[in-house]
Amino acid sequence: MPKCDLVSNWNDLTNKVKSYNYPENNVVIKYPLGNGMRGFRVLSKKSKSKDDFYTQKPTGIHTNLDLLHTELGNEFKPVMIMEFLPGAEFTVDVLRKENNMTIIIPRKREQIRSGITFLGITEKRDDIIEFTQKLSDKINLEYAFGFQFKEKENGMPILLESNPRIQGTMVLSTLSGVNIIYGSIKQALDEEFLVSKIKWGTKFLRYWGGLGIDGQKVVEI
Repeated sequence: MPKCDLVSNWNDLTNKVKSYNYPENNVVIKYPLGNGMRGFRVLSKKSKSKDDFYTQKPTGIHTNLDLLHTELGNEFKPVMIMEFLPGAEFTVDVLRKENNMTIIIPRKREQIRSGITFLGITEKRDDIIEFTQKLSDKINLEYAFGFQFKEKENGMPILLESNPRIQGTMVLSTLSGVNIIYGSIKQALDEEFLVSKIKWGTKFLRYWGGLGIDGQKVVEI
């Protein structure tokens, strides 16, 4: 797990971020009950410049202490302060039943928008697979579930969260040869589930589409 602390007032927050060596290091602020990118900020040592105004999209993720203070005030709901992990992010899909087979498929999140994977690729990471196996056995999760990891600067994967449910973009594992959602149903029914060889390197690309509507005519865009 990444180093983290829970604070609910501004004095504690400013003292804690200094202990994370801010502003030399970036620091993550996260509302624990938020999902996706809600309640998520990165305290960045890089101040916004005039060039940023003309060249960067206003994502609202990167901020500094002054701007964060205007958003939170002196007292607020508890937020987590965490070390910033600059490396690649992985979602891990798992199919498991106690005393039965366990299938673990890491997938690298190459492009993320609003917390959703737009470009992902399955990658055989033995270290992540080993960590996932140990975690799954320890807490005895079953059927379809997953974990998320993010790498430190040295490439060490650090656990971000556990998802005891079907995960978004789990279809990528299906495209890689293992239908984890279907397999979990078969396992719950104590029925046989045949596992195909995992096709590592399978990619998933998400794109926006639309419909053009003119009276009774509908055109897919």
